[in-house]
Amino acid sequence: MIGTHDSMTYLPARWRVFELVSFLWRTQSKTLSEQECVGARYFDIRVRWTKQGWQVCHGLVDLRMRFGSLDEIMEMFSPHLVRLILERGDTAMFLAEISCVASLYPNLSYACIKRGWKVLVDRDPVIKDYCFTPWLSGLSFWDNVKRLWSLRREPKTIKGWARKHRPKLDEDEETVRFVDYL
Repeated sequence: MIGTHDSMTYLPARWRVFELVSFLWRTQSKTLSEQECVGARYFDIRVRWTKQGWQVCHGLVDLRMRFGSLDEIMEMFSPHLVRLILERGDTAMFLAEISCVASLYPNLSYACIKRGWKVLVDRDPVIKDYCFTPWLSGLSFWDNVKRLWSLRREPKTIKGWARKHRPKLDEDEETVRFVDYL
C-alpha cells in the first residue's frame, strides 16, 4: 500500500513568501485525486486550529485549505486510511474532537500531537518510511545546516531524495510505503 507524506502539500501556501522556500516543505506535487490514481491509499494530514476552523499546514506553512471539523476531514478521506497530526497550536481543541472521531471512523489509522509526539490513536499497519527530513526541529539552524552538508553524496532536497530512494511500489497491502513526491 502506498502512503503519501504530508499529502496536502501540493496546495499553495497561504502566504506567497513560503513558496520561495517550498523545496524545504513541499513533499507532494500531485493533487489528492492524482495521488489516488497512482495508488495512494494512506494519507497524512497535518492541521492546526484557528478561529475559522482546522487549517491544513506543514510546519510553519499554512496551506490554502481549511475544514470546519476533524469529522469533515475524515469524511473526505473515508475510503482510505488517514494519519491525522496536530502540527502545532491548540491541543485542547484537537483532544476534544479526536476521541469522537476515532470512535466513528475506523479509517483513522493514527492520530497524534506533534509536540512531544503524543500518540492518541495507533491502529497503523507496518510502515516503511522513505521520506527525507531536511530540517529537524530539535536542532539549531547551524546544526541543521551542518547535518545537511554531512550527508555527502546524498541529495539535499526532498525532491532529490525522493528520486534517489524511490521504493518498489507493489501491491503488498500489509505494509505502507510512506513516500514523498509520489
